[in-house]
Amino acid sequence: MQPSPAMHIPAAPELQDAAQKVAMEVGSWNGVVSKGRRSAWRIGHEQEIDGVGFYVGDIEFGHIHLNSAAHIMLPPPVADSLAAAKVVRGSSWAHGQVEMAIRNQEDIGRAVMFFRLSYEVLSSGGGKDQGQQQG
Repeated sequence: MQPSPAMHIPAAPELQDAAQKVAMEVGSWNGVVSKGRRSAWRIGHEQEIDGVGFYVGDIEFGHIHLNSAAHIMLPPPVADSLAAAKVVRGSSWAHGQVEMAIRNQEDIGRAVMFFRLSYEVLSSGGGKDQGQQQG
């Protein structure tokens, strides 16, 4: 029996250099699955792969778009504090999500740090309000 297209897990695409380094690091962590992420917000383009999503089980804890923009899920109070301190931008898409561009070595270190924070919160069981359920 052939899997349905909805069940197909797309391969993670190659990203730009700095973003690819982050994706390789995050994807190497215990229990993390990285896979191609479909565009959920672009009407008419829902099947296009627009980046790499990072998952523990069926919960996404962040993703990196093809343009090297990273969106990282954090507990809302943490995300709000980081955005208020202008360490990262708060996301206009989802409360509890922060965003940043990954362009250079400094960005790589910061992105890995924030992805690690998200991963640790989720792995410790404290991320039930963090991340997005994938159906």
